[in-house]
Amino acid sequence: MTDRGQSLQDLNETRVAKLNSLWTLSSNIETACHQNSIGYLNAQVSEIARNLPVLDSGMFLKHNIAGWTEPADFCFEPSPIWHDNPDMVVDESAQVYLRNMLQKSRKGMEGLKAEVDKRSKEIEQLSGGWNAIKLDESQAQKEVDIVRVCLQPA
Repeated sequence: MTDRGQSLQDLNETRVAKLNSLWTLSSNIETACHQNSIGYLNAQVSEIARNLPVLDSGMFLKHNIAGWTEPADFCFEPSPIWHDNPDMVVDESAQVYLRNMLQKSRKGMEGLKAEVDKRSKEIEQLSGGWNAIKLDESQAQKEVDIVRVCLQPA
């Protein structure tokens, strides 16, 4: 083999050796990381076992035993999208107007209820008459069948 061939072979072997050392270091670091994680998880499991429900409830009560005070009323915040404003009409004339509208709507609704009742009675009468016509047709068919039977030669 020539010097040049030997040099390339040495270079390649050095490259492979360095790559192997990097992979080994990476694997060792990864293994250490996993072992640390396992240690943390084992510690977590032991701490979870110490969390007794009775003690947890007692701690909640101890920290929340302070007196309750009502929060302040919320204030109006106008929307940045819509054209809101904090003014709401609550004067007496507006309330009277709305009450009048409600009364008119109720009266109109009573009138409509009466109309609906009237129409439903008409429908019932029409359907009753239709049922009578059906009964008359079936009775007529029976009579025709009887006459047909009687007129047949024996």
